[in-house]
Amino acid sequence: MSLTSDPGLATAPSASCLLCGTPGDPFRSGLEDRLFGVPGAWSLRRCAECGLAWLDPQPLEAEMGKAYRRYYTHADEDPVDRAGPRVSYPHRKLRRLYRWVLRKLGVMSARDRLLGMFLGGVPPGTLLEVGCGNGLRLGQLARDGWQVTGQDVDPSAAEHALARHGVSVRVGPLADLGLPPATFDCILMNHVVEHLHDPVAVLRECHRLLKSGGRLVVITPNMASLGQALFGADWRGLEPPRHIHIFSPTSLLSLARLSGFATVEAFSSVAHAELFASQSLDLQRQGTVIMGAEPAWAVEWRAMAFQIREAWAQRTAPEVGEEAVLIARRD
Repeated sequence: MSLTSDPGLATAPSASCLLCGTPGDPFRSGLEDRLFGVPGAWSLRRCAECGLAWLDPQPLEAEMGKAYRRYYTHADEDPVDRAGPRVSYPHRKLRRLYRWVLRKLGVMSARDRLLGMFLGGVPPGTLLEVGCGNGLRLGQLARDGWQVTGQDVDPSAAEHALARHGVSVRVGPLADLGLPPATFDCILMNHVVEHLHDPVAVLRECHRLLKSGGRLVVITPNMASLGQALFGADWRGLEPPRHIHIFSPTSLLSLARLSGFATVEAFSSVAHAELFASQSLDLQRQGTVIMGAEPAWAVEWRAMAFQIREAWAQRTAPEVGEEAVLIARRD
């Protein structure tokens, strides 16, 4: 395998689609890591058949530790509430009106469903979260009656999950953990699949680990979103070089079927459009995103307007939500 070398990360070419083998069309170039400062310039290809986008060249998997040295894995903040309440009376009035509009458009219920990882009405059983990070979600699910197991490759995140949330996390790649087949009623992957070099192999392992009738829930940035179309290289969902593959609902369906799942559905969610827009606007304005920081008022108003616009657009264009969701069941 021929290698190229960007400063700090060794890379290898990746010209064809992982899912269907179609040669990818050049899509974006000159992308930089404006969040954590990993050196290098990155390019994306996009498949005209299934819509998958991917880095070409890709950093080698063995090199990826360098891309996560400053990565956030331990914060407990809920990104949906990032803006928080303001002191001024006009601002409070506007936020109340805004929330009323969001309820009418179904955004608040979409947020509830996504926050609950689409488990509403599912009886508690055994559950694995792949890439569980700080363990916050697993702690809540355990209180709801689930028997939870976490997996992550970051030992510090695992220590945090145990200390803060009482959750035991297995450390290492999923395939290396030696988990027995047909163990789990549910497997969750929240903003994990885009980080994987071989998502097909990981989803095949998830298929092996699920009981008959068990469900897999995957949430990831949506390449077919309105934000990607409007913000372009500033769209928050790109995040090179950590986001190796960027999916759409269509490419998620292809991924699931290639991984052995027959009963699948994929769709987009507008739940976090405000957050995506706010951070994309920060990238436009100041060239970076300060995680957890309060957005400037001008950014907040524009992000709110974007949230309403995307929720309205989804009525006639179902795939425009900022996040793509896959729900797959093992038959």
